[in-house]
Amino acid sequence: MTTLEDFAARLDLTENGERDFAATAELPEDLSVFAGHFPGNPILPGVVYIFIAERLIDRFSGERFTLKQLKRSKFYQPSLPGRVMKIDGHLERNAAEPRSVVAGVVFSDGDGRKICSLKMILEK
Repeated sequence: MTTLEDFAARLDLTENGERDFAATAELPEDLSVFAGHFPGNPILPGVVYIFIAERLIDRFSGERFTLKQLKRSKFYQPSLPGRVMKIDGHLERNAAEPRSVVAGVVFSDGDGRKICSLKMILEK
């Protein structure tokens, strides 16, 4: 069974400038979070999008951040086992609060349709 930590660590991260990043991944059929959400009809739990976004932001920035506030989350469609997911992120640093960043992260399916969008404030 693939753990969520292992899955997030293997995401293929691409830097697109100083503030933008992207990643793609296929959701493993044996990803541990699918086991109980929901039996017989597995979908990726909403909190997993936040977890994945945090881990990608940490890797992209080279710093460790923790979610301070979820400003917005919108879910458009479920993510299913075996499906390809594309992730695009943008970070903004705030000169007035140097220990925090504002991140926008959009998850899309293989056809480019939005799955989930997040706006988060994270803190070191």
